[in-house]
Amino acid sequence: MRLAKTVGGTDEHLETVLINNPRNGYNYRAAATVTGTDGTTVVNVSEWTNLGLRGMGLNALLRPGQKQFMFSVQQPS
Repeated sequence: MRLAKTVGGTDEHLETVLINNPRNGYNYRAAATVTGTDGTTVVNVSEWTNLGLRGMGLNALLRPGQKQFMFSVQQPS
């Protein structure tokens, strides 16, 4: 679990990130809805699956709810 804040917001909510799920080496966060104390929706947490290719400086991220597939590359120092 990790404590996260919404972008530009001050609210904090817990997110569960599963390691080695759905396969070894992957990280997974399930979709969720965070509600405030008054019962209203504070933030909708999107689902993602991440594969970090350590040693290569490459990271792949799948966000099926947003129909996005992203790559990030670490800038050499």
